[in-house]
Amino acid sequence: MRSKLFLAILGILAVVASGFIPPVLAQPVLAQAAPSTVSATQAGTTLALGKLEVAMSQADPETKEFGMAANDYWKLIVANNDGPRVYNFFRALTAERKTPNATLLAQRASAACYYLAWLAQANLMEGFGQSQGSQIGEQAHADFETALKLDPENFSALYGYAIYEGYRPGGQAHQKELLARLDALRASRPYYPWHLVDTLEKTGKPE
Repeated sequence: MRSKLFLAILGILAVVASGFIPPVLAQPVLAQAAPSTVSATQAGTTLALGKLEVAMSQADPETKEFGMAANDYWKLIVANNDGPRVYNFFRALTAERKTPNATLLAQRASAACYYLAWLAQANLMEGFGQSQGSQIGEQAHADFETALKLDPENFSALYGYAIYEGYRPGGQAHQKELLARLDALRASRPYYPWHLVDTLEKTGKPE
C-alpha cells in the first residue's frame, strides 16, 4: 500500500506535469546494464530520460519548452517509480545554479519527498537511516520556506507546501493560509491548474 506521503507527492507531481517548473541541470545518463538484461523498453526509457534532462538543462526556467520537457520527464519518472534519479537530478540543479530559484527549490523539495516515499515503499528506510531521512525531510521544508521568501506568489511552492502541510501534524492552519494565498492569484493567472487547488481545498489532500 502506498504511504500517505507517496499520495501527497503524486499531487505535487500533477503540478509539475502541468509545466510550471524551472529547468534542471542534466546529470549523466545512468549506465545501462548489458543488453541481455535490459529490455528494449527499459533502454528506451533510460535514453528518453537522458534526452529530457539535456533538454531541460538547456532551457530557460520559465519557458514553454522547459515545461513540456519537464512534463514528459515527470511522467516517465512516475511510471518507472525512479525516486533516486529525480532526487539526484534536482539536487544537481540546485548545487550548480548560481542564483536560487523559487520554483526550482519547490521542485527539489517535491523530489526529496518523492524519494523518501520511494524508500518507504521499497522497505529501504530502515537501512537508509532515520537520521538521514529526517535531514532530507527537514531540507524539503526549508526549501519550501525559502522558495516563498524568494517569490511569495510562486504556484509550485504554494501548492506543494500546502500538500506538505496537509500531512504534517498541526499543519492544517498553515495549509489554509497557503491556500488563501493561492486563491488570491486566480484572477491574474487563470491558466494555472486550479482544479488541483479546488480538490485540495475540499479535502485537505490532493487525492
